[in-house]
Amino acid sequence: MAYDAVISLILTLKQLVQLKPHWISDETRKMVDSVLESLEYFQDFVENTSKRRKDCVKVEELEREMKSAVNEAEDAIELEIYEINKLEKGNAREALCETLLLLVEKIDDMKRNVMGSSFGTNEVQGYSNPTNEDLQTGYVAKLNPESVVVGLEDDLMRIIRRLKGSMSTREIIPILGMGGIGKTTLAKMAYDDPQIRNHFDIHVWVTISQEYQTRYLLLGVVSCIFNEIKQGTDNELMDMIYKKLKGRRYLVVMDDIWSNEVWDLMSRTFPDDDNGSRIILTSRLKGVATHADPDTPPHEVSLLNADDSWKLLHETVFGVVHVCPPELEDIGKQVAQKCQGLPLALLVVAGHLSKIERTQESWKDVAKSVSKVVANESDKCLGVLAMSYHYLPNHLKPCFLYMGVFPEDSDVNIEKLINLWVCEGFLWEELVGRDFLEDLVSRNLIMVRNRRFNGEWKSCGVHDLVRDLILREAEKEKFLQVTKDPSAKMHHVCRYSFHSNIYQNDLLESSSIDLTRTMHFFRGLGSKQVPLLACFKLLRVLSVVQYGFEDFPLVITKLVHLRYLQLRSCDDPHGSLSELYNLQVFIVGSLGYNPPTIHETIWQMKHLRDLKSKGMPG
Repeated sequence: MAYDAVISLILTLKQLVQLKPHWISDETRKMVDSVLESLEYFQDFVENTSKRRKDCVKVEELEREMKSAVNEAEDAIELEIYEINKLEKGNAREALCETLLLLVEKIDDMKRNVMGSSFGTNEVQGYSNPTNEDLQTGYVAKLNPESVVVGLEDDLMRIIRRLKGSMSTREIIPILGMGGIGKTTLAKMAYDDPQIRNHFDIHVWVTISQEYQTRYLLLGVVSCIFNEIKQGTDNELMDMIYKKLKGRRYLVVMDDIWSNEVWDLMSRTFPDDDNGSRIILTSRLKGVATHADPDTPPHEVSLLNADDSWKLLHETVFGVVHVCPPELEDIGKQVAQKCQGLPLALLVVAGHLSKIERTQESWKDVAKSVSKVVANESDKCLGVLAMSYHYLPNHLKPCFLYMGVFPEDSDVNIEKLINLWVCEGFLWEELVGRDFLEDLVSRNLIMVRNRRFNGEWKSCGVHDLVRDLILREAEKEKFLQVTKDPSAKMHHVCRYSFHSNIYQNDLLESSSIDLTRTMHFFRGLGSKQVPLLACFKLLRVLSVVQYGFEDFPLVITKLVHLRYLQLRSCDDPHGSLSELYNLQVFIVGSLGYNPPTIHETIWQMKHLRDLKSKGMPG
């Protein structure tokens, strides 16, 4: 992702000017301004091409080159700053100016390369009229009914009540939920219900999806209404649809809608004659539902509870008539529970169980490796969820992928998460972070786990299947490496999250040791590894959750780029910690019951905005 690299360097340069103005000569300031101007151009380029770059190899190549150039620039600047602090150079202005002089030329070359690219011209793709088969299979859904439907009975009753309600004005009924939760299944159950078929004069089902052609959509609706393909311009087709629906009570289902634009286009063809017509929308995006009708509450589909999860798994494997053998029931319930209520995952795992021997040993193997079973069917599961990720705006992608840092099934404190986003350089301030989180929740990618007594969000998390998607995309983007196995090889990335114990030489195995920005330790960090932390010169985030230091690790005070620091120690924090002028968040815990004493110099740190001192719980 080039976007997060660009934003990170913008924030780094602005922070440098703000915190070390005495290092900035007039000449250096001109170069900083020149780089910032180029970075803002890069930001605009990435934002403008983000929705059009699918399958565009040239744009992807440009973004890779851009990311590489920007990362190299930030690495060079921060390494120079580290050396200036370490050696206490008196010629900081000259050293920084020399570094920037080389970087300006490289960034300018990259800018010229982007500006000279041919991308951005309006390329018109050829279009041919769809066949009737195209319309039936691709755009107007003639869906096969699900063989097993469980847990949607109450949802169906509520949808039917709204469809048959007394309100005469045209009503929009949005059905929202994460990918694979059963939105389309619920809409199809309502669409096919006999009393609904009799209640409406005309029934239209149109599937939108992320990539659509307006003409296909219009021809699909025409085909559904007239039972034949009619030709004409887009405007003529829209006129045909409007006139045919005029004065009739109709039901339209717009399935899998992703954008406000397609609603604005298609809704013009659906008249409101005050006769009880209804439009069902299915979407993963709350913003689309709000845009269509801000006054109508959406119907949100929930994950299945434990009983319904087992029922769906059971009936898919054994059918409605047959019964699960008693010796497999407990294991089967464990498998169902590990799918965390997502019908898509349950159906995929049930399909796998249907193909293997019905023995305790075989089913126990599945219970131990549900995530692997799902991963092996990546096209069916992760492919469905990946659509939500790829549709994210650029500024939300790094924030979403960062959820992979935390162990499976974590309840992530929201204040901590947003602080980490800020310290990573994904955004400038906490208020923006809350907007980003709300957006990710509204897109059904992040779930709110717990609330405070006043209803405010307290913690959040992701479904295990979503987490698998995060880890896959994070590895692909070289955004993050999560290590569960102590023997796992460290790859060339800038962020690491260790979920297992760390041995003596593990930290030195990374080929990018000088460029590592983030390290989370959720398991033991041995005392022999502590001095090695000094090797990570560009470290911004250091979070040591489990390990308790006997003595406060003074080596940390040399990591001048630290913005986020969390640890526990028998010692009180040393006063030299105040030398970490970039530090924004400091969370320190004691190994005793009393919280650590904070040295007075730490209170004087200008950039520190969040300090927590905790004792061991009693």
